[in-house]
Amino acid sequence: MKEGYRFVDCDMHIMEPPELFEKYLDPEFKPRVTSSLRRMEGGATGMRGRPTWYFDGQPLSNDGIVSQYNRIRGPLVGARGNKNVMFAVERGYDSEAQVVGMAMEGIDIAVLFPTIGLSFMARDNMDPQFSAAICRAYNDWLHDFVQYSPDQMKMAAMLPVHDVN
Repeated sequence: MKEGYRFVDCDMHIMEPPELFEKYLDPEFKPRVTSSLRRMEGGATGMRGRPTWYFDGQPLSNDGIVSQYNRIRGPLVGARGNKNVMFAVERGYDSEAQVVGMAMEGIDIAVLFPTIGLSFMARDNMDPQFSAAICRAYNDWLHDFVQYSPDQMKMAAMLPVHDVN
C-alpha cells in the first residue's frame, strides 16, 4: 500500500514448473505430453531455460527455431547481476519468490497468468478431452501455487477452447 492506495497488477505472469504435467496431469493423458530439458542446438533449453513441452509429439511453439531463443543467455533477459531477479531464479520461481517480488515492486495483489502456458491451447483441432485435461492440470497447479498467499495472489484460470458446446 502506498499513500493509502493498494496496488493491483492485473497481468502478472508466473513461470510454470518443469514437473507441472508429471505431477498434475490426469494419468490417462500423461503419455501425450513429454518435456525436454536437454540442450538444444545453440544452447537453449526452451523458453529462457525452461522446459520445452511436446503435446502429441509436437512442440508447443517454434521457440527452439526462433533466433531470439537460440542464444545462450542467463535465466531472464536482463537478469544477470540483478539480485532481485536472481532470488526468484534460485528458488525456481516458486510462490514465495512471487510474493517477495511483488513486495519489492510495491504490488499488494496480483492476478496470475501463464507464461509458457500461453501456448498450451494455441493449436487448432486439439482433442477436446486432452485440452480440458491440460487446463485442469495447469489450474490445479496454479491453485496450489497461490495457497502460499491467497489474499495476494489471484488465479486467472485457463479454459479449454476446443469444444465450446
